[in-house]
Amino acid sequence: MTTPLRRAPLVQEVAAALIDQIGSGAIGADGWLPPERSLAAALGVSRNVLREAIRQLQSQGMLESRHGVGVRVVKIPYKPIADAIAHAVPALAERLLELTQIRLMIEPEVARLAARNPSAELIADLTAAQEGLAGSSDAAQAAEFDLTFHRRLAVAANNRTLLLLLNSLAEVGRESRQVTLDKFGIQSAYAQHQEILAHVQAGNPDAAALAMRVNLEATERDVGRLREEKL
Repeated sequence: MTTPLRRAPLVQEVAAALIDQIGSGAIGADGWLPPERSLAAALGVSRNVLREAIRQLQSQGMLESRHGVGVRVVKIPYKPIADAIAHAVPALAERLLELTQIRLMIEPEVARLAARNPSAELIADLTAAQEGLAGSSDAAQAAEFDLTFHRRLAVAANNRTLLLLLNSLAEVGRESRQVTLDKFGIQSAYAQHQEILAHVQAGNPDAAALAMRVNLEATERDVGRLREEKL
């Protein structure tokens, strides 16, 4: 009777570890989990525990098993939430404005948390995202690098619930970024990201939070202009 009680938390811990590693790109970057044997060894658990954790994530729509092929990472596991938001707020400009208001409530604190103990890996990832943004050939590509920058900060905040919440808004966020970057260009976003990056790298939480607020307030103004144009 005691084994299941000890095992259940371990399964949950492994599921959480998989979410973290998928979110950071450590695994699943190619769209697939590593082979079961090597993944279980890397996590330091039995294959049975790993299978239960994978089944848990499959039930949440985050993974999908393909018989004879492997386990696929579902890139947009929160599509129903994006669809529900689109149904509840059908006007695009209104939807983007409400999303930006939510981000203003959350993301300055994300930047504050990320700046408390920035790792060399975090700074390298943020720098790479900025290089990608600067070299983007179109708004869709730029939006992906913009998303990567903000998502990497969320991973660094080291709060799984927060990361899941922000990931649940990622599809709507992609839509917002494509529209604003296409309309207003990448220069302002790039410069604002550089400010955030500089303060995170310096380990200055208050300045990082303020820089993020400046970035999102600029987005809010851009979306407001789109609403006036009746997008």
